[in-house]
Amino acid sequence: VLMSLFKSSVFTMQAEYFLNSGIFIRKHSELRQYLSREEAYILDIASNLYVINDSNFDFLSRTIIDWASNLIK
Repeated sequence: VLMSLFKSSVFTMQAEYFLNSGIFIRKHSELRQYLSREEAYILDIASNLYVINDSNFDFLSRTIIDWASNLIK
């Protein structure tokens, strides 16, 4: 479930960038250059560059919750 949230967050980043710029960027590798450090980290997780396991589950859960809450504010 957590990985699904990370993957969905990338779609949200694409939509937010499109809303702000009027340009839709399809490729994640191209989108990355326009993201904050935190968003790029989330993109990396969604791209399976990190493995979610028991040792980092809480940290990664907090990462996605914090990102989403900042987006809503």
